[in-house]
Amino acid sequence: MKWSRVLRNSLLCCLAPAFAVSCAAPSGAGADGPPRASASPAEKKCDVRTEPEPIRKRFLQLGEPRRTRWCAIVLGVENSRVPGPTDVRMVAVVEVTPDALKRILVYGTFAPAVPENVPPALVDAVPELRDARWTASEAFDASVTREAYTGTFYVDRAKRLVLVDAVNPGAADAPLVSN
Repeated sequence: MKWSRVLRNSLLCCLAPAFAVSCAAPSGAGADGPPRASASPAEKKCDVRTEPEPIRKRFLQLGEPRRTRWCAIVLGVENSRVPGPTDVRMVAVVEVTPDALKRILVYGTFAPAVPENVPPALVDAVPELRDARWTASEAFDASVTREAYTGTFYVDRAKRLVLVDAVNPGAADAPLVSN
């Protein structure tokens, strides 16, 4: 086994419990086959999860979630021979409490916004996404990410839903990947 695959698999397996990343060999090309091109973000595997703890730890400003549906999607080339960190896109739908929504809305102006590449599995799990009226605020995004990672937080006030779309969101008390 080549060292690059060993490092990559070790990293992915360490992240597996927190991000629902499978440690199984990828389907399609064999383990020694050529790397595969990345699918678009919406086409990548999204196993919808419901446990609130990963959301609670990473997005403190959302308060205690009433309901969560989320998935973590490994970005980049599958079966890569180049060692290094793997980017993880976390997409979540969080139903927030009325008090949490009030706290969110104090972060500047929220303007109409349209999320892109929402994983179809997440839309199927949360049908309210189909007719949601999303708004977003750069000030709120910055307050959550603290510019440590990229993320957009779409808010539907009437449904009290927040759609999270973030890459490599670390827990508030610890980095996503330790150095």
